[in-house]
Amino acid sequence: MRVLALLFCITASMPLPAGAQYAAERGPTITVRGEGTVEMKPELARFSVTLRTSGDTLKATTDAHKAKGTQAATALARIGEGAAVRSSSFALAEEIAEPDRLSSRSKRRYEATTLYRLEVARMDRLDAVLNGLIDSGTFELGQLAFSVADPRAAVNAARKAAVADARVRAEGLAEAA
Repeated sequence: MRVLALLFCITASMPLPAGAQYAAERGPTITVRGEGTVEMKPELARFSVTLRTSGDTLKATTDAHKAKGTQAATALARIGEGAAVRSSSFALAEEIAEPDRLSSRSKRRYEATTLYRLEVARMDRLDAVLNGLIDSGTFELGQLAFSVADPRAAVNAARKAAVADARVRAEGLAEAA
């Protein structure tokens, strides 16, 4: 136990590392914050369209949805160059309504949906693609989002602007000091 106490005393009396002494020699410091923003034209548009069919029976709903699917395929085939379907998903849901007061039977309805996610890489074609899909009368338009092809380039440009802003602020503080 005495050996441990002796080791602790020796360790506690040792000089601090050189890094801590260097910080004391540096003197006071000032932290400056810079801000940078970059505006870029969008290069990509991503959106979804939904094909939705409702019916009273499962068979009627799926048959009607298949027929609409043929119309949808035709409309999607016409979207043209610079646009593409990136993914699609299908769902079938059963809705059971509250029982009717006159008859104690619950009314059932079915809904089939196919969601298509599209991407338009040629912004000059976006209007034509959207109008073509909407004019087909087949789809419901979902959320539309814009982005750039390489977000890292935009982030790097914003960082450079933030560093330049911080440098200007630091120089102003240095002149005032």
